[in-house]
Amino acid sequence: MKKIIAIICILAAAITLAACGNVRSPESTGSQSSSGENMEPVKQNRAVDGEELLSALRSSPFKENIENDEYGIKAAYAVGVDEKAFSKVLYPIPSDGEFDIICEVNGENGTLNGVNAVFASLKGREGKKLVRFEKGEYRFNGPVNLSGIDDLYIDGKGSGIVFTTWCRGFEVNNCKNLHFNDFSVDYDPSPAVSGKVVSCDTSANTVTVKIYDEFDLSLSIYNGGKIGYGSYMEFTKDERGALYPNPNGNLLYNSTGDKVTSITGGYYDKTNRLLTLSFTSIKEVAADTEVSVAFTMYEYETFRVGNCENVYFEGCDVYSSAGMTFSFKTVTNCYLNRTNIRLKEGSKRLMTATADGFHSNDVCGDLHITASIYENTHDDAVNICSFYKRITANSGRTLQCESPDSVHNFPIREGDVLEIYDPASFELKGTYTAVSVNASFTTYTVTLNKFVQGDISGMIAGNVTRNPAVKINDCIFRNKRNRGILLQSRNCDVSGNAFVNVIHGALSLHSVLDIFSEAIVPANITVTNNKIINDNFGGGLAGSVSVFAYGNKGRSVAGSIKNITVSNNFFFRTAQSAVSFSAAGECRAENNLFCGVGIKHSSDSRNCGVRADISEKITVSGNCALTEGAGEGFAVVKFTDSCSECIETNNFIK
Repeated sequence: MKKIIAIICILAAAITLAACGNVRSPESTGSQSSSGENMEPVKQNRAVDGEELLSALRSSPFKENIENDEYGIKAAYAVGVDEKAFSKVLYPIPSDGEFDIICEVNGENGTLNGVNAVFASLKGREGKKLVRFEKGEYRFNGPVNLSGIDDLYIDGKGSGIVFTTWCRGFEVNNCKNLHFNDFSVDYDPSPAVSGKVVSCDTSANTVTVKIYDEFDLSLSIYNGGKIGYGSYMEFTKDERGALYPNPNGNLLYNSTGDKVTSITGGYYDKTNRLLTLSFTSIKEVAADTEVSVAFTMYEYETFRVGNCENVYFEGCDVYSSAGMTFSFKTVTNCYLNRTNIRLKEGSKRLMTATADGFHSNDVCGDLHITASIYENTHDDAVNICSFYKRITANSGRTLQCESPDSVHNFPIREGDVLEIYDPASFELKGTYTAVSVNASFTTYTVTLNKFVQGDISGMIAGNVTRNPAVKINDCIFRNKRNRGILLQSRNCDVSGNAFVNVIHGALSLHSVLDIFSEAIVPANITVTNNKIINDNFGGGLAGSVSVFAYGNKGRSVAGSIKNITVSNNFFFRTAQSAVSFSAAGECRAENNLFCGVGIKHSSDSRNCGVRADISEKITVSGNCALTEGAGEGFAVVKFTDSCSECIETNNFIK
């Protein structure tokens, strides 16, 4: 195809951005211009004693070249994040000669309409396409739209995109082979502000906050201090002086998700920069406590990606989101490398995303998140799931089922594998393949590959095929009020990560039939070589790594969740147990090191390294627990009487 060099539009005068350079440290990672392999010689591991081993494991999220096999873990040198991964480009921009169409976006007469015109002009066109931004700051008052474009590379060249209203940032639909490289995203005004508490009145259920000068709450977008959907959250400092959500403080919010309404009013005194909020109830909070106040929650995704294939992000930073940062729905294959959700240098903001960092539904194929920092998100850093369908009727080889609602109406396709569960207990009732599918809005009539035994109306169906094989490697999740990773999928690897100051638990592998009805029952997941530090003090999970299932009538049956391996991880200062299995089977916890585990346990069964209940065929071996921080009654392993065929061997306390 003839090469076409098209200068489609010219955008407003470039404004040089601070804090968006091309090369950043692991604390602030960004793009590099090349992807060559590191040619440094491999360092030899050095033998260390127990004191140095613990110091090295605690001191940073990164792994070090150390060895000591006397403390449970068999490969100390592999535990933690590979610091070099933050400078390795996995999905680079090809050279100009490989493109059929090149569009230059540069610095004069910049408008949102101009950028959208660039992308609209590429819809449906053949060939490999590049949209290249001149480095600068671009301010948009609405969403950037990409639809129906294949083989597109967007090269930000270190640019910053700032949305000047609370909206979806990028609306992406029906694209294939789409690459986002080397730019940052922010919102101004910020959806979340911060300040210090001036006073608290528990009888009136009010708190007054002096808002930092960085934020102008007199703007109409803040609604005079009144919050529709949003949150109020208090922070404290860890031993290194980093601010993180206070597990003993107030967390009060109005949510579109679980229908909680805790914030009843607000008033802003712009003369004195004082925001007064009222609540249904509030416990005492000390003056000078630092707080975050968000004026959005789930309303607006920064990247809303739907009905796409092969989506890549490389070297991008998102500093704030007026909702979820990444929302992927009905996507095949997505890859995010060195793409961070992080606080912007120089800002006093305490929150990044006002909801989840990454949230996916009906994603299949690969889902890889590598060498990234997800910090200070309000809800889960990563939530990977789909949704169950309710079976309304069945006869012979035909069943009829319904999606929970139009928003979560994800398709069943020919060839998809369906698992049928009893909603009361998550007992598996059968596995079938869809031979043909007839869809009518939220209702599906499915012909199966074999006859159904008995009446299964009222049961639920999970789509095994429409779930991704997840790899989350070399990532840092920190300073979060909710969970680190909520993972409901199959054939996944979570390895070489660090979870620091995660209040409601590092990793949840579960399926629960609650108001969300998220799917599917996890299986075949390895959790290895991770550091989990100062975790779960909000009591969100039974363990920092928690495996469980329960239906609408209580805990599930033993063996609902199978083949979970938790090995060679370091757990330091966790409130509950380190690893918890419930309704699990054929799982292993081996060669982990527990230091200061169960130090604020809510029940005796959680005062341990590994616990299991309502489970079968659980093997716990080679784990080490230190007496440091362990309370009375602590044990490396605790199995309840509801367990069967569970084995513990070669576990020890030092």
